Amino acid sequence: MINCIGIDVSKQSFDVFVLEKNKAFTMTNDSKGTDKCVELCHQIRPELIVMEATGGYEEVSPAIFNRRDSQLQS
Repeated sequence: MINCIGIDVSKQSFDVFVLEKNKAFTMTNDSKGTDKCVELCHQIRPELIVMEATGGYEEVSPAIFNRRDSQLQS
C-alpha cells in the first residue's frame, strides 16, 4: 500500500486522512492548524499528498507547505 495522505481544505479546517494508518485528523485552518498538518506530514513522510480542489482554499495550502520546507509539490 502506498503511504498517502489526503487533505480536504475548507474555510474552517483541514480534514486529513492517513491511508497507511487508516486514521483521520481535523485541524483548524489557521497557522496553528497548518503547523500541525505540516508536522504530521513530516512524521508520516508520505509518498503522495492529495488535496481536494474545491473553493480555492487548496491553492493557498501548497504554498504554505512549500514555505515550511515540505516535499509537497503543487
